Amino acid sequence: MPGFNLETVPTETKPGEFSHPQFQVGELVAHPVHGLCRIQKIEVADIGEGDQLYYTFLMGTTRVNAKVFVSVALASELGVRYPVTRVQAQDIVQILETAIEDPGLSWRACLEQISKTLQTGDLFCLAKLMRSACLKGTTPFGENISENYPDNYRRDQALLTRAVQRLTSELGFVLKESPGVIRKRIYKTWTKKVAHR
Repeated sequence: MPGFNLETVPTETKPGEFSHPQFQVGELVAHPVHGLCRIQKIEVADIGEGDQLYYTFLMGTTRVNAKVFVSVALASELGVRYPVTRVQAQDIVQILETAIEDPGLSWRACLEQISKTLQTGDLFCLAKLMRSACLKGTTPFGENISENYPDNYRRDQALLTRAVQRLTSELGFVLKESPGVIRKRIYKTWTKKVAHR
């Protein structure tokens, strides 16, 4: 199997003991929390529930990094997936750039949904929620996001910043554009639309 080191996996003692890996070592995938990351290894480890097969990722810098384990059997259920396609990325950008009627979520409810969606990595849902936030007069895609909120909203600001980074990093990779360019493009669109509401 290309990219899969069989030496890291013991012989099965009974059929179905280990799930067949969907992803391969070296492949770039989208992790629901960490965003785009590359699979470093597929290995067997005991992390409190007996030996299981895991994808492992190294997150962080070369000086400070953390090893992240994701169960092979639960990877899809947890939201690990391949990056969106170019067509999907273009559709997501269009969602962000299109103004529609406010779906009725309160500001607080919108933030709560954004927080939950960041845990699933669903970029389509996240884009719609961010659009809803913009329709309420917020423009979190700007370069100086801190200027958009008073001090007591810094937690909300941090959440929106995470959401923007999660969206634009994957969109930028797929569309071969700088995340900053995409951010500015969406910000410019929304500052005009919010101003004319």
